[in-house]
Amino acid sequence: MAVLGESEIVSFSPATLEPVGSVRRTDGAEVPDLVERAAVVVSAETGKPGTEALTQDVYPAVDHAVWLARQAAAWRHRRELLHVARRSLRR
Repeated sequence: MAVLGESEIVSFSPATLEPVGSVRRTDGAEVPDLVERAAVVVSAETGKPGTEALTQDVYPAVDHAVWLARQAAAWRHRRELLHVARRSLRR
């Protein structure tokens, strides 16, 4: 489970609800540069031309990240319900 803060995303253990780690939130203005850097790295590591690295590796990863972000709220709600149900079963 993760919680969005102003400057970071904090991940919590679903079992204990204690924080297990965090990452800095990326500003939207940084994304184009990050995508370009990722394409350069993929191209260097695989030998693919930059355009192929971008369309076959980087764009699908970015698309998947966008999909995950859109689903996060629904998943978080389901996990919260599951946690409440587990807690009530322990009593």
